[in-house]
Amino acid sequence: MIFSFDLDASKHIIQLQLLIARVGQNDSLRWWEDDSLTEAGVYLLERLFPFAPYIQGRKLALLAAKNRHDAVFGQETQILHLFRFGFEGDREQEKSAFDPSCFELPDAPIRTIDELKIHLAQLVEAPNPQSKIDRVITDDGRLQIKIPSTKTTIDMANRLAWAYLQGEPEKPVYPYVKQN
Repeated sequence: MIFSFDLDASKHIIQLQLLIARVGQNDSLRWWEDDSLTEAGVYLLERLFPFAPYIQGRKLALLAAKNRHDAVFGQETQILHLFRFGFEGDREQEKSAFDPSCFELPDAPIRTIDELKIHLAQLVEAPNPQSKIDRVITDDGRLQIKIPSTKTTIDMANRLAWAYLQGEPEKPVYPYVKQN
């Protein structure tokens, strides 16, 4: 699959990544060990980074989420997930050029899947109910999504984000698309 990235698509993907990173925090659905966006994490970050604690917290949260996803998928090069989504090489530099503090992020914990659904609905339309999602979730949380190759980059990111609704507190899913 070849994706076209422009500034809007890149920003949109980062916004979705930040939302899912927020959901994974220890005060929310506890999908991975991370407190960088929690009240406790901010307290510590304000002491470590007095001039930019919120920016550092968001960067750490994105890194923790990406590392957790990469731990599940390892070095599988044919896998695209929300945190390994076309930002390789030059795109990674473009991504790092965005100030993470410019993106909206819920301050309050997101403790239920229904709360996540509300936040997602504020960012994107729900996918067509006819969309095919393979509902088989493996023991390690992998959830393969089958999406027609005609979909846009933003549509692909939206569908990956919506698939996180299949998770549960302390039981994350890791939605992915297998490249041909």
